[in-house]
Amino acid sequence: MQLKTIFNRVTNYKPFVVERVELAENGLPTIEITMRPRENGLPTCSGCGERCSGYDIQSTPRRFDFVPLWMIPVVLVYTMRRVNCPACGVKVERVPWSQGKSPLTTEYKWFLAGWARRMSWKEVAECFQVSWDHVYNSVKHAVSWGLSHRTLDGIESIGIDEVQWKWGHKYQTLAYQIDAGCKRLLWIGPDRTAKTLLRFFSFPGQATQREGAVRLQRHVAGLLESDRQEGASCASRAGSISCDAEDEQSDRQGACCGGETNEGGWLRAIAHREPLGAVEAPREPERKASGKAKRIAAVQPEECAESPDERGFSDVFDVHVSGLGRQVS
Repeated sequence: MQLKTIFNRVTNYKPFVVERVELAENGLPTIEITMRPRENGLPTCSGCGERCSGYDIQSTPRRFDFVPLWMIPVVLVYTMRRVNCPACGVKVERVPWSQGKSPLTTEYKWFLAGWARRMSWKEVAECFQVSWDHVYNSVKHAVSWGLSHRTLDGIESIGIDEVQWKWGHKYQTLAYQIDAGCKRLLWIGPDRTAKTLLRFFSFPGQATQREGAVRLQRHVAGLLESDRQEGASCASRAGSISCDAEDEQSDRQGACCGGETNEGGWLRAIAHREPLGAVEAPREPERKASGKAKRIAAVQPEECAESPDERGFSDVFDVHVSGLGRQVS
């Protein structure tokens, strides 16, 4: 079987045919496949895609890299034609093995993009003796094709993740589909804020997908609001506890410096509202509410309005000890 027959088996470049195949020995051995158009084939306009009459032929042939064979580079050689399009004017023709001015064939782009999933882009470039830009353009071609041909129907489970990139605290928000039969990346956004996450729900284009995105957006917005309220409630509770701890520490320091101890009255006030013993214990001096405590009391939720001091020791810890709170002489 000839190399020309194998090439025609793996490709479908109509209306072009292989003119000749030869091995060039100039420096690095290269397989050169010269292409030519069919006799009755009209060129295709690269602007609108319509078949038009030819205008002229370029003087210098172009070279397009193909998938290497046994690590021997394969190059397609073809002299481009220009068309006289009634709608677009004089344009260079469109060829089925490449897009635009890219020196890589479409098959070679998919080949490099497949290897780029298994190795780093630098290793792929060194292995197949191409530039890093060629690997980048190949991956970009594969991603663009996937975005234009993907469908967003039947998405039931979505996962949100964040990754760090560049130096410092630079993050990106990633949205995945994590259904049982399909796991794929759906969207990437800058930063890791709630605003970035809400932008994810604006990219679907179809009406049915947009309705589902709006419902999910409302759900996520409700979760973010509930987390914010819960965080504010926890912050107010922590501030109230820290304020009580500071007041208690200041009272103990005053007693150690020569002041009259009031530990018995303090325990009695915590244990019960009325004294249990016959001997009346000295009452706790009134504490002036600081500005910090006033601010905390203003933002404290209703369910936490009653502090542990007002409920009593037994009510808080559910411990009932006989004689608890009597002053020890």
